[in-house]
Amino acid sequence: MPFRRDSDSTASMRGLNRREVIRLGALGAGGLMIRPISATGSMTHRTEATMLDFHDRPMDVVRIGFVGVGLQGTSHVENFLKIDGVEIVAICDIVDDRVARAQQLVVDTGQKKPKGYRRGPRDFERLCDRSDLDLVFCSTPWEWHVPVCAAAMENGKHAATEVPMALTVEDCWRLVEISERTRRHCVMMENCNTSSPRPYSRDYLIQGTRGLARKYPEPRIYIEGRSDPHRWDPVEEYLEEYDHPVWRRLEAASAGAGHGGMDFIEDFRLVESLSKGRPVDMDVYDGAMMSAVVELSGRSIEKGGEPLAFPDFTRGGWKSARPLEIMRNERA
Repeated sequence: MPFRRDSDSTASMRGLNRREVIRLGALGAGGLMIRPISATGSMTHRTEATMLDFHDRPMDVVRIGFVGVGLQGTSHVENFLKIDGVEIVAICDIVDDRVARAQQLVVDTGQKKPKGYRRGPRDFERLCDRSDLDLVFCSTPWEWHVPVCAAAMENGKHAATEVPMALTVEDCWRLVEISERTRRHCVMMENCNTSSPRPYSRDYLIQGTRGLARKYPEPRIYIEGRSDPHRWDPVEEYLEEYDHPVWRRLEAASAGAGHGGMDFIEDFRLVESLSKGRPVDMDVYDGAMMSAVVELSGRSIEKGGEPLAFPDFTRGGWKSARPLEIMRNERA
């Protein structure tokens, strides 16, 4: 069935607070039938070429402006200050003390004091208008993720945002279309995508095997043909052979960072992709797909758990096989 783009979905979500959105997402995920569909109606055209595998020119220095430096935003500032080739040039928040705190963190590492933006909730627009930024990083409350990312891309900057990328399907399409038209990345910073078997992990497939690894409730692994039948083995026995080179390379650097080190790894990978001119690990279509579940879950619940068609934000692009950059990462 075609998925209709209209304003009704946006309006229906405005009355939900953060707790209600989480509840709807958790209860409704089981009622979704996730399948790509052809875009119809007002989604019949592509604004520009696909962003699948898009990569920009390499950057010697990635110049970043932060919008939102509360608890999570400040944690990201601290991560980026530990990564070579990063310059933090602007900080925006509606709370003066938060701006000052983030500015001091930057100065303490020997960088120039970043410009502060604190003239109210839309002062991020002045930040995005700067000519000396490559990336705008958003760690604001959810309702500001779309406006900040849209302003960044419309002003020629790449955008990265905390989860979710958007709260409605309409806004997911909006960011997809802006990204395609402006040729700017829009990255949702989902840290669990960069996790090795850590406390948040459930089951992982083991590349090249018929095997599973899990961290919860305890670190265990099972590989068909090697493990004894019906018995989990300790993960440590297989780490040297199967641990991903990114995890191995960043294990020490990520120690102590948020969410078991995952936050540092996702920040590092974003900078590495931009500085080397490579496709990002999480493109705008990944972020839209994961974020669309919020509204679709609510709609499914309203219909008694009825399956809903899932929009294909790639417009069929997913059908073409493509190598994932993370899977060909050099060992270092």
